[in-house]
Amino acid sequence: TLWTNTIQNLTKDAFRGIEFLRTLDLTNNQIETFHPDVFDLLPNLSEIYLNKNNFRELPSGLFKNNRKLSDFVLLYNQKSLKDLPSGFFANLTELKRVYMRCDLEALPSDLFSGSENLQSIDLSNNKLVSVPKELLASQRNLKTIHLSFNKLAQLDGGLFSASETLIELYLNNNNLTYLPRHVFNSLHNLETLYLNNNNLRTIPMDTFGATKSLKVIDMSNNVLTFMENQQGPIDLSSPFQRLTKLERLNLSHNHILKIFPDWMFNLIKLEFLDLSYNNITLLTTNDLQFLSRNIKVYLAHNQITEISMHGIEPFAKEQDTSGTIEVPTLYLDGNPLVCNCVLTDFVRLLRGELDPVVGRIVKIEPGKLSCNGPPEHVGKLAVNVNPHELFCDYDTDISQVKRCPAGCQCLVRTADYALLVNCSNAGLSTIPSLPEPTHSSLKYIILYVENNSITRLPKITDIGYDKVRYLYAKNNNITNIVADNLPPQLESLDLRRNNMIHINETVLRAFNNTITLRNISLSNNPWKCNCDALSLMIYIQSQFKKVNDYDYIECSDGQKINKMVPGDICTDDVQAIVALSITLALLGILIGVVAALYYKYQQEIKIWMYWHNICPFIFNSDSLDANKKYDAFISYSHKDEDFVADTLVPELEFRRKFNLCIHRRDWTVGDFIPDQIIRSVAESRRTIIVLSPNYVESVWGTMEFRAAHHTAVKENVSRVIVIIYGDVNTQNMDSELKSYIDMNTYIKWGDPWFWERLHYALRTIKTGKKGAGAFFKTSSKSTVDDKLELIHPSPMTPPHATSPVDSPKLNGSISYARNGKLPNGGLNGHVNGAFIINTNSKQSDV
Repeated sequence: TLWTNTIQNLTKDAFRGIEFLRTLDLTNNQIETFHPDVFDLLPNLSEIYLNKNNFRELPSGLFKNNRKLSDFVLLYNQKSLKDLPSGFFANLTELKRVYMRCDLEALPSDLFSGSENLQSIDLSNNKLVSVPKELLASQRNLKTIHLSFNKLAQLDGGLFSASETLIELYLNNNNLTYLPRHVFNSLHNLETLYLNNNNLRTIPMDTFGATKSLKVIDMSNNVLTFMENQQGPIDLSSPFQRLTKLERLNLSHNHILKIFPDWMFNLIKLEFLDLSYNNITLLTTNDLQFLSRNIKVYLAHNQITEISMHGIEPFAKEQDTSGTIEVPTLYLDGNPLVCNCVLTDFVRLLRGELDPVVGRIVKIEPGKLSCNGPPEHVGKLAVNVNPHELFCDYDTDISQVKRCPAGCQCLVRTADYALLVNCSNAGLSTIPSLPEPTHSSLKYIILYVENNSITRLPKITDIGYDKVRYLYAKNNNITNIVADNLPPQLESLDLRRNNMIHINETVLRAFNNTITLRNISLSNNPWKCNCDALSLMIYIQSQFKKVNDYDYIECSDGQKINKMVPGDICTDDVQAIVALSITLALLGILIGVVAALYYKYQQEIKIWMYWHNICPFIFNSDSLDANKKYDAFISYSHKDEDFVADTLVPELEFRRKFNLCIHRRDWTVGDFIPDQIIRSVAESRRTIIVLSPNYVESVWGTMEFRAAHHTAVKENVSRVIVIIYGDVNTQNMDSELKSYIDMNTYIKWGDPWFWERLHYALRTIKTGKKGAGAFFKTSSKSTVDDKLELIHPSPMTPPHATSPVDSPKLNGSISYARNGKLPNGGLNGHVNGAFIINTNSKQSDV
């Protein structure tokens, strides 16, 4: 090592006897040149360092005897070494690295001829204007080339044709204005490309078609737009569309106008996209669809005035975000935002007011992103802007039809789809016709008509006025309002500083009845505080939470209405009338409540009243039932006789004193059965149907029901009482009985109120009579219908008993007797309307 000396010249004798020297460091001396044979005695020389000397030239054939040279380094030369001899590094087969920074202006085309094992060439920080096409023709193993910080204005299209192994290429900080179409076609293994700080204006679409291994590209600080490839309205891709392995793309400080779709959909491994300091003016939901989930997109310091996130919530809900950990992050600091209604959803996103699912598709880093307009928002941080303070013009400069009233300003607020119509200070005497907001997908109107000479408000039938929710009409000449002046969805009403002296009760009732009105302002009006104002006083004092200026409403004589009592403005007589009116109103409300409860629970109330003997006269039967023999006729199946005999009859006859008709006890033996049924129904105030599965199968039961039902329909009196006993299947039920059950109420055995409901249903003036006699159950459980048993002869009057109304099959045939004789001499039949049964005959159906 001979560095940091004052050596100016060397001869080969200086190295005699040290032929095994491998590394020679002559850094920081004053050498200007060498003799061509100076290194001839160093055949093993491998590395030579010539930094910080004063070389003005280097001789040809300097390393002709140094075939093992692998590294040549000449950096920071103190003088200008403008060129090199032809073949200076030629045929050095072990040469791998060459680093030269010495103000070179030109290179011989055969500089590296035959040196095929070169791996790294660094010619940066020189003054090269061009590079010969053949310079790299022999370099088949080259990995890295540094040509940055030169003055290259162009590249030859075949410069890298032999450099198939090249991995890193540095061409930054030159004067390149374009790239030849096929300049990189052989660089299949290229991973890193630096072209930043040039004057590149265009990049052909197929420039990177062969460089599919690229991972890093830096093209910052150029004048690129990529718009030269956009031939029409179709949104085409950029030259990077095939680089699916690309991880970092720096395009900052260019003239780019938009985010290209291939950056979102093709570059699936992209982690870093720097688009800062470009000319992008608009950002929408469509610009957030990056398939690379962990990408960071830098959009700071563009010209973005509009950020429209409209539809981002439904878009986010459509995405598959399951298992999502990382999301695309956008950096937006330093853009001149116009804070109008277009920004609404973006501001809500910043404030965390959107559906949380949005946070699983994008993350926004606003930094100090602030408003550049309009004047009322200038300087505000975007995150601090209230979405309800963001407006857009309703009519634009290109609107062919102006919808806003003349002299007014109309603004749209998309935060709640409101139309603000500001007609204040317009010299109006009437409110002009308003736009219909629903024609523009808006929901309602906010109307300002302050500081005019308006004397009355429009009617709700006027176009657009029915959509007003907020009405600000202070400082006008309005003297009166009526109910028709109040839009149906009015939420806020400001009538301060008008000439109001009275509000009638119809309007006050409308104020009370509306469920939307939340704010009302009435101060600075000459209110006339007499008896007519009592209702107004009561309203103001009772609705103080709605009345914004509650403490400032005064009568024309200066009295504060919130401090007044009725005696201050009205006489005792009037107070009494008012008190009576209020009492009557409360009484009416009470009666209404009682009526509603009675309507809902009238059955239970009637039963309770009847059972406690309250107003018994309302439960008396009319004259139609006055002479009825029985309180009720019980229709049942003989298979349910236990229930009737052991439960129903004892309770009703002996405990509750009802007189019952029971066919086994009260029918006349030998009479025609249909006649008996009709007579029993006719002589009874009610017919009790014990509806059970057995009853459904009974023919006689059906007949008894129909007789009772037809009588009730004919007399227009409810006479049928149905008791559901057991699980009844309506499938096989008689159609008329089924219809009745479907359309009328019934009593179910097992109901805790069973007896009270039944007693109530039987409500009549009690006769005070007991039943006609004891009711004895039959000991037989035969299948013979018990009504037919009534025809058997008896030597004495049979005991009173009831029997089910069943239609079982009989052991015997039935024939009808004519003239008192049975056909075929049989003993079975019907004589004079009575059935005759031969129990030895074959069983048949009744």
